[in-house]
Amino acid sequence: MIIVVGAGPAGLAMAYELQRRGLAYRVLERERVGAAWTHHYDRLHLHTLKAVSGLPGLPMPASYPSFPSAAQFHAYLRAYATHFALKISTGVSLERADFAQGQWQLHTSAGPLSAKLLVLATGIWSAPVRPAIPGEAEFGGPIIHSRDYHNPQPYAGQRVLVVGTGARLAARPLPGSGLRAAAGGGGRACGNLRRPGAPEPRHGPLRRRPRYALRRGDPRHGLSPSPG
Repeated sequence: MIIVVGAGPAGLAMAYELQRRGLAYRVLERERVGAAWTHHYDRLHLHTLKAVSGLPGLPMPASYPSFPSAAQFHAYLRAYATHFALKISTGVSLERADFAQGQWQLHTSAGPLSAKLLVLATGIWSAPVRPAIPGEAEFGGPIIHSRDYHNPQPYAGQRVLVVGTGARLAARPLPGSGLRAAAGGGGRACGNLRRPGAPEPRHGPLRRRPRYALRRGDPRHGLSPSPG
C-alpha cells in the first residue's frame, strides 16, 4: 500500500500515475480536494498557460481562459478526481508517521494505517514562513503574510510595503493584488526586493523573447528553439 498525503495538484497527479500502473494506494486529505485553492486572494489566476498547467491524462476544459482563475482551477481538480475515480479519503489528517521494520506506521484521525511508501504532497500553503522583523513591535501597524491577503479593501488610503516578488503578490500586478493592493484603494504601495527581479507581464509585449517555445507533441519534452 502507498499512502499519499494531500489531494492538491501534486497528490492527484501522483494518485493518477499510481492507479494507471495498477499499484495499491490511498490519498489522505484533511479537508477536501484542492482545498488550498479556495483560500487564496480573490483575484488569483494561474500565471502559466492552461495548456501546460493541466494534470496528466485530462486537459483543462476548452472553455477556460488562457489563465484560469483559482475557482476554475479548483473546479478542475475536483472534476479530475471524479473523472478518474481516485481513491481519496477526505476529512482525514496525518498526525504522526514512524518508520519501522520496512513499513510506515501512520497515526491518522481515522485510526492507524501502515504503508510501504509514504508520499507527502501537502504543499506549502498551510505552513507559511513569516520571519520576525527587528523593530516590528515599535511599528505598531498590521504585518501579514501573503497567505492572509485577500483583497485591497482593508488597506484603502494607507501606505503599504510589499516585501518580495513572489508570484502570489508582486509578480501579479493586477488590480486587487500585489503592488497595487493599496493603490487600487486610493493608497500608496511600494516594494522591497532582496534580489533584483523583473516579472514578465501576461498581457502586452514581453521585455525579451523566450529562447524556447513550447511545441505540442515535440519528443524533446515539447521544447524547440524559437526563431530569432
